[in-house]
Amino acid sequence: MLQSYLQNGGSEPKVVGTAFALAKGAASEPIIGTTGVYIIKPISDVTKTPLPADLTMFRRQVTSSSMSNVAMGMMPEMKKRAKIEDNRSRFF
Repeated sequence: MLQSYLQNGGSEPKVVGTAFALAKGAASEPIIGTTGVYIIKPISDVTKTPLPADLTMFRRQVTSSSMSNVAMGMMPEMKKRAKIEDNRSRFF
């Protein structure tokens, strides 16, 4: 599966990447993730799944997710940097 999400953990690309790099039964060092600190120990070997022939859907998902993350990150930053005066009291 082409994703970096943990069940009940959210997006954790560092944790998922480390999990694929570890040998079965080997414990990881603490991994600082997005939502916590993880120590993982794979209990089975990784089964290699062939990539789908057409990655169009995956590209769309990644593009959409990236655009959404950028937009969500930009708005608070724009509000923080904007010099806005609240003049509503003059009109109401």
